[in-house]
Amino acid sequence: MQVEASQLSPIGFKCQEMRNAIPAGKCRETRASLACVGMDQMPADSAIRQLFLWEPLTRFVGAVLDRMPYYRSADPIASCMLTVLDVGDELGWHFDANDGIVTLMLQSAGRGGAFEYVSEIRDSREFESSVDQVLVGNGGPVCQSDYRPGTLALFNGYQAFHRVSPVTRSPARLILIFSYDSKPDQYFSDEVRQRFFGRIEPLDN
Repeated sequence: MQVEASQLSPIGFKCQEMRNAIPAGKCRETRASLACVGMDQMPADSAIRQLFLWEPLTRFVGAVLDRMPYYRSADPIASCMLTVLDVGDELGWHFDANDGIVTLMLQSAGRGGAFEYVSEIRDSREFESSVDQVLVGNGGPVCQSDYRPGTLALFNGYQAFHRVSPVTRSPARLILIFSYDSKPDQYFSDEVRQRFFGRIEPLDN
């Protein structure tokens, strides 16, 4: 899959923007700079696509998260994606739109590109002030996960505030992101698709 990801990485859509770290809240801008390859850009025999569609993996994720039944995102573009963070790229602090993410690290950045998160912020009474403290570097215990090639991680990015720190040395960080939800037929918004993939409708393969 690392070879496949390396072959796909040049066709990724380059997203570079400032975005609000708080959904539907007061604007706190964080930077997103990365390239994204959607599932609709992967060939039918793609090992990446086949792993995402493998039913035992979906059941495993649901069992680990104690969410049964659990469902793969039905989004034809964003449900299964490859992200590429090269030197100078980062994914600033944010929350996810759905409640289950599985990542598979295929290639670590030469330096930087660390996954960092702060738990128990979204439901806190001082939600916005807690976010502000993280953004200025004074947010208490920021956890960092040591993702190495082959690391499969399960994460609820809807609840935890998280980011990927800036990549400062090549090679690029290559990681797969598989999306799941407690409800069937979960789709990402047109805004999310346009932002990260440069299109709303899937490509015809």
